Amino acid sequence: MNRENSIALYSFSRNLGMSASNIFLPFFLIEKNMIGLAGIFFSLMALVSFLFGPLSGFLSDRYGRKHLMQVGAYIYGVSALFFGVAVFTDLFAVFVAGTSLMNFSFVLSEPAVSAALAEALPEERKGSGIGRFQTITESTLVLGPLIGGMAISANLHMFVLFFICTFVVSVLALISLEEGEKVHLTYNIQTMLSFLMSKRILFIYSAFTTFTASLFPVVLFIALFGKQLTPFMGGALISLFLAVNLVLNIPSGALSDRYGCIPVLIAAAVLGIMATVPLIFSTQIPYFVVSLILFGACMGFFEVAFQTFVTKKVDSSNLAFAYGSLGMVGNIVRIPVPLVVTFLFENNQVVVWSLLICACWIFPSVILQRWNHDSVHSSSPE
Repeated sequence: MNRENSIALYSFSRNLGMSASNIFLPFFLIEKNMIGLAGIFFSLMALVSFLFGPLSGFLSDRYGRKHLMQVGAYIYGVSALFFGVAVFTDLFAVFVAGTSLMNFSFVLSEPAVSAALAEALPEERKGSGIGRFQTITESTLVLGPLIGGMAISANLHMFVLFFICTFVVSVLALISLEEGEKVHLTYNIQTMLSFLMSKRILFIYSAFTTFTASLFPVVLFIALFGKQLTPFMGGALISLFLAVNLVLNIPSGALSDRYGCIPVLIAAAVLGIMATVPLIFSTQIPYFVVSLILFGACMGFFEVAFQTFVTKKVDSSNLAFAYGSLGMVGNIVRIPVPLVVTFLFENNQVVVWSLLICACWIFPSVILQRWNHDSVHSSSPE
């Protein structure tokens, strides 16, 4: 099995388990009458990402992609055990511990996964390769909430076994993964700061777009609107969002390779602004579904194009650190967002929410023009 396929299988199994667990959170909070904790929980997850993102990228660049992915897989296995205990004991603290560990395993390994994939792909097809990878991994995110929604209403015992299986597959995928060529780097505070300053426009853009995308928190919205939904319908809506995202991954990569990343990212911004319009009229489920589809299209174009853009702007030896640092910068602004969104919707301030999203898509899109030289023929770093 080549490197690209091994990485895809690892992400496939891990993401399947994580996405299946996501649907439990809103309905667990509804059952326990703890909806007010939803914003706090998501903010804590963002805080974890903020604290450990750059460190995981640094460790990946220093010790190798495979080692970090292995550690992430083992932590995922422990979190699956916690989650299984929570299912059988109905203990909220155990559930939070398991979900937190599962998210931490993702934070720890994701920069390594992204960097390893970029290194495995030839320059001329990075966009299409990343799009194909996203399609494979996000197909699990479509299936996961459906599996989780059915598990709530059916057989939780089999669901625990399902978690164990996804862990085993992720470990087996790493056995066949060959470690790429290591680059021995000397990291210190000065070189890290110098690197961050040299890419400051990229980090500013990432911070604003991450903030804007997090203003449409799909799982949190399911929790806010959950009283109108059954668990299966909640899972179906999450799967709908991910399916729209999934369908556009490959076209986004192909368009990025052919026309450059910037036009694709601007198209994503337009869709992100359009996604707010239906909820201005009503927060009823039909309007929410339309917004969900538009936001799914926005993310489908954005994620692949931006990841491709980063691979063209950052040297491979710093790529994992760059991904981790981008995540950290994004999470600085993401931490308070779930609390803000919960407050705005509980106080019927949907128009304020919409205007905030519009402003935060427009501003980084203007900044994006700094890279107007980006094209399919450009492979040199900034």
